[in-house]
Amino acid sequence: MPGEVITLQLGSFANYVGAHYWNIQDELLGLAESEEGGPAAQVDSSVLWRAGETLAGEATYTPRLVLWDLSGALGGVSAGGALYREPGGISDAGAGVIASWAGGHEVHRAAPVPKSRFAQELEAEPEWTPGQDEEDAGAASAAALAAAAAQLDGAAAASSAAASGSGSGVRYFTDYLKAHLHPRSVHQLSGAWHGLTPFGGWGDGSEHWRSEDQREAAMERIRFFAEEADHLQGFQCMADDLTGFGQLAAHVLQEVRDEYGPNRPVMLYALRPDAAAAAAAAGSPAAEAAAAAAAAADDPAELRRRRLNEGLSLSLLAPLCSTFTAVAPPAARAALPLLRWQAGSAFHASALCGAALDTASLPYRLTHGAGPRAAIGAAAMSDLCQLLTGQHRSPLAALAMALPCAPLPADLQHAAQQADARFAHLSISGDSGGGGGGGGGTRPGSLPFTARWLASLTPGIAAAGDAARYAESVVLRGPRAGGMPVELGAAAAALDGALAAERLRCVRQRSLCAQPLPVPLPFPRVFATGLSQAGDPPAGSAALAAALRGGGGGQEAASAPMLTRLSGTTAFAPLVTAVQRQFAATAGSAQGQATLEAWGHGREELGGLQERLTVLAHAYDEGQE
Repeated sequence: MPGEVITLQLGSFANYVGAHYWNIQDELLGLAESEEGGPAAQVDSSVLWRAGETLAGEATYTPRLVLWDLSGALGGVSAGGALYREPGGISDAGAGVIASWAGGHEVHRAAPVPKSRFAQELEAEPEWTPGQDEEDAGAASAAALAAAAAQLDGAAAASSAAASGSGSGVRYFTDYLKAHLHPRSVHQLSGAWHGLTPFGGWGDGSEHWRSEDQREAAMERIRFFAEEADHLQGFQCMADDLTGFGQLAAHVLQEVRDEYGPNRPVMLYALRPDAAAAAAAAGSPAAEAAAAAAAAADDPAELRRRRLNEGLSLSLLAPLCSTFTAVAPPAARAALPLLRWQAGSAFHASALCGAALDTASLPYRLTHGAGPRAAIGAAAMSDLCQLLTGQHRSPLAALAMALPCAPLPADLQHAAQQADARFAHLSISGDSGGGGGGGGGTRPGSLPFTARWLASLTPGIAAAGDAARYAESVVLRGPRAGGMPVELGAAAAALDGALAAERLRCVRQRSLCAQPLPVPLPFPRVFATGLSQAGDPPAGSAALAAALRGGGGGQEAASAPMLTRLSGTTAFAPLVTAVQRQFAATAGSAQGQATLEAWGHGREELGGLQERLTVLAHAYDEGQE
C-alpha cells in the first residue's frame, strides 16, 4: 500500500468540488468490485478511503476526510450521515426543551430542508413486489436514480421543477454526493449560516478559531483519521482561499504542521471560481449571484477585498504548504472545445475542477506493481512535492488539463521511433528545447496530443508552450487511439514522443493508468454532442469540426480519456510581483488599512506580509538570465 492520505476541505465551493471528487472515486470502487482485475484495480482506493463498521456491525467504506462549511450547508442531509444512525434512534421531537423548566412551553420549528430527489433515491431500497424478478426491481431502481440525476442539471431540471412545483437543480453539495461520509468528517461553523452570513473576506473566519475548544474539536477530527493510519503520506487540502475559509485553512494547516511535523507533505488546491459560481455555492439566490458577478468587475470595495485576500493567501497560507496550486475553471469555454459547461454554474465549474484534481492526484494513489497490466509511474506524495518545488523552493504550482484527452497517434510504432530520434538529437546537440507556442516549432495543426485541447486551470499561467516550466507531473489515464484502448507500454512511448516534440526539457514525472475518468451518474452533461460513450471524438474532419464548434447542451458519457499537467514554472514571478504591488497599494490606503485591522491584521504586520511576498517573488531569481 502506498500510504494513507487525509483530505481537508474548507469552503462552500471546495465542498462542491469535493462532492464530484468523491463521486468519481466512488465510481472507481464500483468498477473495481464489478470488474475484478480490470483497469480500476490500478488505483489503490485505501489511500483515501477507510474501512469501518456501523454501530450495528455493518462494514462501511468512507473517505478519510474532514470538511468545514457554514451551518445549513448540508441541506436536508444529516451531519451524522445515513450509515451510522442507530436503528430506532432517539427522536428529536423534544429537542430544545429545557429539562429544569416545569412551566408551559411552545416549540416553533422551521420546515426541514427537503433532500434532493437524487439523495432520496440513493437512500431508498429497491422496491420489490411478490412475483417480481429481482433484476427487474434493480433495473427500475436504477432508472429512477438516473431520472433523479437528470433533474440536477440543465433543461431537465427546469422542466422537472415546473412539473412538480418543487425545487430542482443543485442547491447544496449533498444534493449530488454519492459517497457516504463518516460522522467525524463534517464540521459546521456555528453562528455562520449558509446563504445568510457574509464570508467573503479573509478575516471572516478568525472568530471560528479563537477558543481552545473550537481548535481542539477541529483537530480531534483530523487525529481520528491520522491515528488509525499505518503510514500517513500526508495531507491534500481543497480550500476557498479568497474567503474567510482562507484564514481558517491557514490556522488548520499551522496546527497540522505543529502536530505532524513540518516535513509532512501538504498539497493545497486554492479554489477560485468566478463570482457567480462562488455565490451559487454559498447559497445565494440566482439574482444575488448575478449581482456578485457584476460587483466583482465594477465595485471598488469588492476589488479591494479581492486584492487583500490574494495578498494574505500568498503571504500567510502558501508558506504552510508543500505545493500551492490555484485552481479555477477556464475563463473561456473555448479552452476545452469538446465540453459544454455553463458559465457561472457552481455545479458545472466544480465538476471540471473535481475531475482535474482526481486525475492529478493519481501518482500517489496508484498501485505498485510490474507487468503489462500494472500502472506506470506511481510516486509518493513527498517525492511529487520535491519534484515540483525542489529547484526554486517555491510551493507554487500550475495545473492544466485536457478533457477529453486528444487521441494518441494512430501509428504508435512510428511515434516511438520519432521519440527515440528526438532524444538522441537532444543528447548530441544539447538543445534546451526552449521553443514556445505549445508545439516547439510544429505547425498548429500538428500539435502533439499532449498540447491539444489543453486548458490552464491556474489563472495567469499558460496551458502549453510555457518555456519557463522547470518541473512537471504529467498524468495520462485511459489512453485511446482509433476508438480503442491503448496498452500502457505503447502509450508511454507515445507520451514520451509527444513531450519530446514540444521541445521543452524539464524534470518530469509521468504516470499512466489504464482506467479512464469514470463519469458518475450525477456528473453534469458537459460532453459535446458527437462524442462516443468512451469519450472519443467523432471520426472524420467534418464531424470533428462540427463537434468542436457545436453549442448547446452536451450528452452523457460513461468515461473519458484525460491528461493533466501539474507544473512548477518561473512564470509565477511576475504574477506574485503584481499581487505584491496591488496588495501594498490597497493596504496602504485608509480603506485597506481599516479592512485589514477589522480582519485582525494591524499596521505592524504589514511590513512582514509584504516581505513574505517579496521573498516568494524572488524565489525564481536564481539561475535566471
